Amino acid sequence: MGGNPKAALCKTLAYISGHYKTALSARSLITGQERQLTMKMDLAFPETYRGRNLDSYLCREHLERWWPQRFVDSIRVMRTIKGKNGVVFDIYEDQCDRFMDNF
Repeated sequence: MGGNPKAALCKTLAYISGHYKTALSARSLITGQERQLTMKMDLAFPETYRGRNLDSYLCREHLERWWPQRFVDSIRVMRTIKGKNGVVFDIYEDQCDRFMDNF
């Protein structure tokens, strides 16, 4: 590995775990489901919204405004972040590039 100990360790661990043969697939950080990516959306709420558990509703409303309904309907899991500053949700791996382009 050209004297790079970090690269040598990474390659060794890949061989030991058997992941050197194929690329790793994406997994949701929320559910662990394959081919899902977890996205984080930070939301800035006026003080009147604080503590009302409207984060998921407002995030979905924002998504419906800017993305096609078919995409919004494909979002099954949405969770509020602990500090109520936003939400995390899963999208399919193949939709990630289009989502980020539109974001």
